Amino acid sequence: MSKAPLLLMGLSLGVSAADLEEVLKGRGVWWKNPVNYSDALVQRLDDIGVRRVHIMLTEEPIEATKCAPEEPASLNKKHQAKKPIPLASLNQVDKLVKALRAKEMYVIATVYLPPTKVAIDDLLDSRSDLVPALLAGGIDAVELDLEGTWKRNAVCGYKTHAEAFQDFKDRVKSMRPGIPVGITTHGSHIGAKEIPLGAADFVSMQAYSKCEDDCKAFDDKRTGPGNRQRYVVGKMKDIKGPIVLGLAAYGQQWNGYTWDAAMGKALSATESIMANDQRVVGYSYWSSNSFDGSSSRNKPYQFLLKHQPK
Repeated sequence: MSKAPLLLMGLSLGVSAADLEEVLKGRGVWWKNPVNYSDALVQRLDDIGVRRVHIMLTEEPIEATKCAPEEPASLNKKHQAKKPIPLASLNQVDKLVKALRAKEMYVIATVYLPPTKVAIDDLLDSRSDLVPALLAGGIDAVELDLEGTWKRNAVCGYKTHAEAFQDFKDRVKSMRPGIPVGITTHGSHIGAKEIPLGAADFVSMQAYSKCEDDCKAFDDKRTGPGNRQRYVVGKMKDIKGPIVLGLAAYGQQWNGYTWDAAMGKALSATESIMANDQRVVGYSYWSSNSFDGSSSRNKPYQFLLKHQPK
């Protein structure tokens, strides 16, 4: 046995596809960078009722319009970008996973990839120590983060973007039969042929309502808090589910409204959606960084501490 899986042997085995809704229900968080680990941050997530953490494992790839030659290993950055770049070492990810498991949280591995065979081979090759080790150690699910860079990137080694996703999904399941493989993406990509939501075991649909510098009105029908979540779900009629909605724990400063009012409208709308749409089973916040720092001054932390999951 290689050394990589041994690091994770202490973890309990992950759930099967039959238990997927148990993993996805309730409140979750995307952990932005496993290098930024602290016991205090894990505790804050536990304080606010988080029961599921999606760990970001790779950097978002640089968009490439042409396929890179496989040989030689080029110094050209476009060629290097064809392979996924890990955000952390296995040791660092292992430490985070074990801390989350100690709090009885479910763990989802979230990866950025370009739609290329080189990238998928590199991530899932038996010589790689990250995703194969997590699969062997009992991670609960895997999801691909498919955004505009995936849509626009050249497809290399496959005929279509959908074929690239299917190969990734099939190969992950061959390594851990039954493990759920999902897709996370923004609501603006619903219906794109390059992002085959119907082929995923679950969808984490980002429905962020946010205002940072220049934004539309608080009550905008498509982007305002509460309205954004309802609008995105309305576009998802053809998706069977299960579905997790992505909410923003940042950028909540609309003129004339408090941070709590903005987060409150988004959360209330989401809870109402979950009560009336059996496909939508949970919600997850972007991102763990929003809950780091001083807990007494941390607005997202204080809001969710007061508003525990129903």
